[in-house]
Amino acid sequence: YTIKNGMRATPVSNPSTRDKFLAMFGCSFVFGWACNDDETLLARLAEYAPGHMPYNFGDCGKATQAMYWKLKTGEVRAVIAQSEGIGVYFCPGFHVRRVNLMMPDSVQWTHTLPEFIAAGDDLLFAGSMGEVHPYRMMLHRLLHKSSTLRYANFHNPLQVTEAYWDRLLLQIAASEKLFKAQFTNSDFVVVLLGGGRFKDLS
Repeated sequence: YTIKNGMRATPVSNPSTRDKFLAMFGCSFVFGWACNDDETLLARLAEYAPGHMPYNFGDCGKATQAMYWKLKTGEVRAVIAQSEGIGVYFCPGFHVRRVNLMMPDSVQWTHTLPEFIAAGDDLLFAGSMGEVHPYRMMLHRLLHKSSTLRYANFHNPLQVTEAYWDRLLLQIAASEKLFKAQFTNSDFVVVLLGGGRFKDLS
């Protein structure tokens, strides 16, 4: 991998003619885990968008929290040289598990991810998900001690509720608001990968 300015580099042809940007957010699907620099999803898209400079903000193992925080802290605005372009959030269905404390992911790594709560028309950092939900985390660790449950890939909770989807959509909406405030004449697109499990975003 080539890391430049703290993110995955994307090689392009004719960089001087690319006067708009194509910023992509997401997890390892966007980062391009196990891919060469010219094999990532964004590198392929950039071949079909010769007027756009690609920026890869993919974060392995993360979800909307990483996108929101990069926008909130000004990291995205500081890196992108162009004033107009397109922002894309690539959102597989399993991202809902990464913004909610759900087993088995919780006992592996997502307990360390940030928990954001609604605060007016913005979000407020409350701590890591494991810190904010200590009793649920305790239950997950106890359940995970069972080799039978681990083998069965047991999930807790058993069902993804409306509230869990709402938390994901809240973070997407907050990220879109920050993006459009920083890039006023640009579009923000969400690519949903997961079929009918997603709610109507309208």
